[in-house]
Amino acid sequence: MVTTSAGNSGVTGVSGTHLWVADRPEEFARHVAALLEGRDWDKLSGAGRQLVAERFSWERSVVELERVLDPLAAMQRNPLAASQ
Repeated sequence: MVTTSAGNSGVTGVSGTHLWVADRPEEFARHVAALLEGRDWDKLSGAGRQLVAERFSWERSVVELERVLDPLAAMQRNPLAASQ
């Protein structure tokens, strides 16, 4: 994958390890061309797949969702506690 710094902010991959980060158009195009030619494909695709499996699995997403929703549910059950 080739992305910009902004695009990588949610993924937080390491450029050159999991993906390529390129903010200048010519650099972006160079990385895309290299991947299409197969350069670095094996290294990046394996590490990128592992990163996604570790950070974006259903199990991890559920844990993160519960982390966000549990305090909201507690406030709903006891609205006075939230204002104190």
